[in-house]
Amino acid sequence: MAETENILPFNPENRMQVRWANKDKESVVVTEILNPEEAEDPTKQVAHVKEHYISVDPENELWHEVQKLESLEDIDRMTKAQIESEQNLVLQAQKQDVEEIRRLAKENVTVEKVEADPIEGFDWVIHFDADDKDHSEHLFNLKLRVIEEMLEADKDDLEMLREAETPLELLSIVHSIME
Repeated sequence: MAETENILPFNPENRMQVRWANKDKESVVVTEILNPEEAEDPTKQVAHVKEHYISVDPENELWHEVQKLESLEDIDRMTKAQIESEQNLVLQAQKQDVEEIRRLAKENVTVEKVEADPIEGFDWVIHFDADDKDHSEHLFNLKLRVIEEMLEADKDDLEMLREAETPLELLSIVHSIME
């Protein structure tokens, strides 16, 4: 054991986990936990965590020493546990964010009911101006609504509805179809 401690950059008794550093398993991360007196700054009264990256290479003596301490199955298990732990932390943070957003949304929501004047909303039909973008958009939306309501009409009638150039022309075609 003394030989292993001499070449490893960490004390094997202080290792907390050994996990893969990446998906390709090209290196491992050995997490070592140090007592306050062993940390770089012994004035701190808390344990210190230090990570050591070791290349997975058949010619790397450090890698061979790590393999004596942990099996590949144990490294896989610790890596999986670390990933699950990190994913759980992310999910918890996301849930907290969602709850905070909902709370803020409830605090900042004001409900204002606005009733449109049906006569005022009808003015664009009577005074239709094809050059007015709002009027053209209203006509387009009206055509969609009428066509959706009259999907069972024959193909020629639907084509006439689609080609209507004014809201009054559209309503006139609807009237003639319904008679």
